[in-house]
Amino acid sequence: MELYHFLRKPGPYSDDDLEKLREGATLSVSFASITIADSIQTRASIELIRSIRQFDKASGELVDTTNVLTTRILWITVAAVFIGMVQLIVAGISLFSSR
Repeated sequence: MELYHFLRKPGPYSDDDLEKLREGATLSVSFASITIADSIQTRASIELIRSIRQFDKASGELVDTTNVLTTRILWITVAAVFIGMVQLIVAGISLFSSR
């Protein structure tokens, strides 16, 4: 019955809780009723969904950071090309004006 109380525990599972849940899932096949096995699978699915959502949130934050960095790199590239064109024009003017 300890497993049943464990399943009813509110809040997210810690890593140790997930390990206990995995052990309980193995035991439930031979000793527990199908409803407890279903409960274990349901809670494990909920934890999987929660983990995927956390990954999705972190991934979204990384995409935002990447977009900011890409924009900055684009502006630095545009500035470098502009400076190169100005240098080319100045070099051309100095070349033709010295003749």
